[in-house]
Amino acid sequence: MSLIKKVCERNTEGLKQAALNKSNAARKRADMAIDRLVRAGKPVNFQSVHLAGEVSVAFLYGEAKLRARIQHLRGQHKPREIIPTSEQANANSLRTMVAALKVDNKRLRSENSELRKQLEVAYDMRNTT
Repeated sequence: MSLIKKVCERNTEGLKQAALNKSNAARKRADMAIDRLVRAGKPVNFQSVHLAGEVSVAFLYGEAKLRARIQHLRGQHKPREIIPTSEQANANSLRTMVAALKVDNKRLRSENSELRKQLEVAYDMRNTT
Protein backbone atom coordinates (compact mmCIF):
# COMPACT_ATOMS: atom_id res chain seq x y z
CA MET A 1 0.00 0.00 0.00
CA SER A 2 2.79 2.47 0.77
CA LEU A 3 4.39 1.83 -2.64
CA ILE A 4 1.17 2.84 -4.41
CA LYS A 5 0.89 5.93 -2.26
CA LYS A 6 4.48 6.99 -3.12
CA VAL A 7 3.91 6.48 -6.84
CA CYS A 8 0.71 8.54 -6.70
CA GLU A 9 2.45 11.33 -4.84
CA ARG A 10 5.27 11.46 -7.42
CA ASN A 11 2.77 11.50 -10.24
CA THR A 12 0.78 14.21 -8.53
CA GLU A 13 3.86 16.36 -8.06
CA GLY A 14 4.80 15.78 -11.68
CA LEU A 15 1.34 16.82 -12.81
CA LYS A 16 1.44 19.91 -10.62
CA GLN A 17 4.82 20.87 -12.04
CA ALA A 18 3.65 20.28 -15.61
CA ALA A 19 0.56 22.43 -15.03
CA LEU A 20 2.69 25.18 -13.51
CA ASN A 21 5.10 25.06 -16.48
CA LYS A 22 2.18 25.19 -18.92
CA SER A 23 0.68 28.17 -17.09
CA ASN A 24 4.03 30.01 -17.04
CA ALA A 25 4.49 29.39 -20.77
CA ALA A 26 0.99 30.71 -21.51
CA ARG A 27 1.65 33.79 -19.35
CA LYS A 28 4.88 34.43 -21.25
CA ARG A 29 3.14 34.03 -24.63
CA ALA A 30 0.42 36.45 -23.54
CA ASP A 31 2.96 39.05 -22.36
CA MET A 32 4.90 38.76 -25.62
CA ALA A 33 1.67 39.06 -27.63
CA ILE A 34 0.71 42.23 -25.74
CA ASP A 35 4.16 43.72 -26.41
CA ARG A 36 3.89 42.89 -30.14
CA LEU A 37 0.41 44.42 -30.38
CA VAL A 38 1.53 47.61 -28.63
CA ARG A 39 4.61 47.96 -30.86
CA ALA A 40 2.49 47.41 -33.97
CA GLY A 41 -0.03 50.02 -32.81
CA LYS A 42 -2.83 47.49 -32.91
CA PRO A 43 -5.68 47.44 -30.40
CA VAL A 44 -5.03 45.47 -27.23
CA ASN A 45 -8.07 43.58 -25.97
CA PHE A 46 -8.77 40.10 -24.72
CA GLN A 47 -9.64 38.79 -28.17
CA SER A 48 -6.54 40.20 -29.89
CA VAL A 49 -4.22 38.89 -27.15
CA HIS A 50 -5.99 35.51 -27.27
CA LEU A 51 -5.34 35.24 -31.02
CA ALA A 52 -1.81 36.68 -31.01
CA GLY A 53 -0.60 34.73 -27.97
CA GLU A 54 -2.49 31.51 -28.60
CA VAL A 55 -3.88 31.49 -25.08
CA SER A 56 -7.49 31.09 -23.98
CA VAL A 57 -9.63 34.09 -23.17
CA ALA A 58 -10.56 32.40 -19.88
CA PHE A 59 -6.85 32.20 -18.99
CA LEU A 60 -6.44 35.94 -19.67
CA TYR A 61 -9.44 36.81 -17.50
CA GLY A 62 -8.22 34.44 -14.77
CA GLU A 63 -4.75 35.97 -14.50
CA ALA A 64 -5.16 39.17 -12.46
CA LYS A 65 -1.98 40.88 -13.71
CA LEU A 66 -2.66 40.10 -17.37
CA ARG A 67 -6.28 41.13 -17.01
CA ALA A 68 -5.34 44.47 -15.43
CA ARG A 69 -2.68 45.12 -18.08
CA ILE A 70 -5.06 44.38 -20.96
CA GLN A 71 -7.81 46.52 -19.45
CA HIS A 72 -5.35 49.39 -18.96
CA LEU A 73 -4.02 49.17 -22.52
CA ARG A 74 -7.49 48.68 -23.96
CA GLY A 75 -8.47 52.10 -22.60
CA GLN A 76 -5.42 53.80 -24.10
CA HIS A 77 -5.83 52.71 -27.71
CA LYS A 78 -7.31 55.29 -30.01
CA PRO A 79 -7.97 54.06 -33.51
CA ARG A 80 -6.26 56.04 -36.23
CA GLU A 81 -8.45 57.78 -38.73
CA ILE A 82 -8.03 56.10 -42.07
CA ILE A 83 -7.80 58.56 -44.94
CA PRO A 84 -8.87 57.15 -48.28
CA THR A 85 -6.10 56.90 -50.86
CA SER A 86 -7.94 59.29 -53.14
CA GLU A 87 -7.72 61.99 -50.45
CA GLN A 88 -4.11 61.44 -49.50
CA ALA A 89 -1.68 63.99 -50.85
CA ASN A 90 1.17 62.58 -52.84
CA ALA A 91 4.59 64.19 -53.26
CA ASN A 92 3.81 65.86 -56.59
CA SER A 93 0.60 67.48 -55.36
CA LEU A 94 2.42 68.74 -52.27
CA ARG A 95 5.16 70.29 -54.44
CA THR A 96 2.52 71.98 -56.58
CA MET A 97 0.75 73.35 -53.51
CA VAL A 98 4.01 74.66 -52.04
CA ALA A 99 4.92 76.36 -55.32
CA ALA A 100 1.48 78.01 -55.53
CA LEU A 101 1.75 79.19 -51.92
CA LYS A 102 5.19 80.68 -52.60
CA VAL A 103 3.82 82.63 -55.58
CA ASP A 104 0.89 83.89 -53.45
CA ASN A 105 3.27 84.80 -50.64
CA LYS A 106 5.52 86.76 -53.00
CA ARG A 107 2.52 88.60 -54.48
CA LEU A 108 1.15 89.46 -51.05
CA ARG A 109 4.54 90.71 -49.84
CA SER A 110 4.83 92.93 -52.88
CA GLU A 111 1.27 94.22 -52.39
CA ASN A 112 1.98 94.84 -48.70
CA SER A 113 5.14 96.75 -49.54
CA GLU A 114 3.27 98.90 -52.09
CA LEU A 115 0.53 99.68 -49.57
CA ARG A 116 3.14 100.69 -46.98
CA LYS A 117 4.70 103.10 -49.46
CA GLN A 118 1.28 104.58 -50.25
CA LEU A 119 0.58 104.93 -46.55
CA GLU A 120 3.88 106.78 -46.01
CA VAL A 121 3.03 109.17 -48.85
CA ALA A 122 -0.44 109.76 -47.39
CA TYR A 123 0.97 110.50 -43.93
CA ASP A 124 3.63 112.82 -45.38
CA MET A 125 0.97 114.73 -47.32
CA ARG A 126 -1.21 115.02 -44.23
CA ASN A 127 1.63 116.26 -42.05
CA THR A 128 2.72 118.87 -44.57
CA THR A 129 -0.75 120.37 -44.88
